[in-house]
Amino acid sequence: MSNLESQVRQESVPESVLVSSLSYLTGTKRLFGGDLETAVATLRTVASRIRFRAQGGSSSIDSPPEALNREGHIRQVLQNVFR
Repeated sequence: MSNLESQVRQESVPESVLVSSLSYLTGTKRLFGGDLETAVATLRTVASRIRFRAQGGSSSIDSPPEALNREGHIRQVLQNVFR
C-alpha cells in the first residue's frame, strides 16, 4: 500500500493505473490499520481527477476530439474500479 500512496502523490500516474493497483491490492492482500484509509484516499483522489477532467480541465489525454477521450478515459477507470 505504501507504493500506492506514492503513486497517488504523483500526478503523472494515470487514474486507470491507480485503480488497477488498488483493485489488485485489495483483492489479493489483507488490509491492516491505515490500509483502509489509503484505499479511501486513493478513491477520493481518482474521483477528484475524474471530476476535473469531466468539467473540461486540461490533462495529458486531451486531444481532438477531447470529449470522446474524456468519456473513454472515465469509462476505463470506472471499469477498473469494478473489476
